[in-house]
Amino acid sequence: MYTRCVELTINPDKRKEIEAHLNDFVLPTLRKQPGFTDIVALAKEDDPTNLTTFTFWNSKQDAEAYSRDVFPKLIDGIRSFLKASPSVKTYTVHTATMYRIASGKAA
Repeated sequence: MYTRCVELTINPDKRKEIEAHLNDFVLPTLRKQPGFTDIVALAKEDDPTNLTTFTFWNSKQDAEAYSRDVFPKLIDGIRSFLKASPSVKTYTVHTATMYRIASGKAA
């Protein structure tokens, strides 16, 4: 299991719009990607400019294919909502208790 952490710095007046875009466009796109298992999006209560997402993948290769082929297009779709370029970090999942992540890890 592999994860990509994307930290977004957004224009605070665009927060609702970016959240809607993530739900209406990004999530359906992610669900079509080979190896995608889950997403967690975190919004800081005390910082309306911060939104962090974790996407979970069956393998590093699946995550890299998404990063190379799809992610740039998705970022282009939200660039007008952003104050800065996104920060991307990658991790190997060590432990998870969430059902979909756990089932993806077992696959």
